[in-house]
Amino acid sequence: MSSATLTVVMPNFNDSRLIGRALESICQQSFSPTEVVVIDDGSTDNSIEIITECQKRFPIIRLVKNETNRGIIYSVNRALHIAQSDYLYFASANDEVLPGFFEKSMQTLAQYPQAGLCCTDIKSTDAKTGQSHEAHKGWVDEPTYLSGDFIAERLDGSNLFGPSFIYKRAFMLKVGEFRPELRWHCDWFSAHVLAFRHGSCYVPEPLAFWRDDAEASYCSGMKDLKRQRQVFVEVLKLMYSPDYQDIMPLVIKSRLLAVFIPVMSLSAIVEGLCKTPRPNSSASRLTRHLIALKAERSRRRISSSFSKTYDRTGLAKVPGIVANQFDQAYAQAFARFDKLRKSLRSSK
Repeated sequence: MSSATLTVVMPNFNDSRLIGRALESICQQSFSPTEVVVIDDGSTDNSIEIITECQKRFPIIRLVKNETNRGIIYSVNRALHIAQSDYLYFASANDEVLPGFFEKSMQTLAQYPQAGLCCTDIKSTDAKTGQSHEAHKGWVDEPTYLSGDFIAERLDGSNLFGPSFIYKRAFMLKVGEFRPELRWHCDWFSAHVLAFRHGSCYVPEPLAFWRDDAEASYCSGMKDLKRQRQVFVEVLKLMYSPDYQDIMPLVIKSRLLAVFIPVMSLSAIVEGLCKTPRPNSSASRLTRHLIALKAERSRRRISSSFSKTYDRTGLAKVPGIVANQFDQAYAQAFARFDKLRKSLRSSK
């Protein structure tokens, strides 16, 4: 086993119902973290008492309190600078780590120190229905290192499994703090930047447990399309900037931004580009990719609608007709976009 160290960070705000169990699952791992930093964000329930009791059993737990409620992103960013270990795991009271998670992840990271992070498959439970399932990438059979290009080739519009990210702290600090403007996508953004730039280790085994609570979790904000659109614009501002031009080809190849298709309007794309002070030289390529993503989704939706309405004989020519209609529509949309962009540049 490598001598590399691990800090676990856990934000807490009124998580008395779950935090005790989550801390136990962390502190009872076969590979022990150097420290478990719990950042309390002004809790008013009895979660502080529970954490204090856990400290008596597990001295590696360190409790840090915010003076006032500052929000989850402020809390994890504060811990990012408090931590001194080689690797970081950002835990949640909603989730748990399963036996062997740290040991197998850290063993793989020790073999491939060039990796920006490590992830595993996951188990999840719907908090409302109680239904459970496992999610597997199925890319390889043994723990290994995957290059950024390999990952981009296989994501195909999906994501790496967030509850299992263990980040290399040195690389994380270069990417910078989690960005508050990205809200529930802040860790998603940082993790995929690291994966594309440095590659990722992957353990093909469900070793992290995610409690899917669509109503109570921070990620539930994704359902608010107005706020999700704002996040999409902020992501575009970053993607269009020179700072991320190096990963642009992999973002496009992976179709990573497909998660924003429900809010991927032409106006949002224009807004993202216009708010970028110095768009990079690949901005036009990304814009065409986004429009293509939206067109693809529209084709599938309309084709599905036709398939429910017409019989097989009547459907024979529908796919080609639909594709042509939307190809033309989005070609026109891009032409309007390009004209608007040029007029805005000339007016500056």
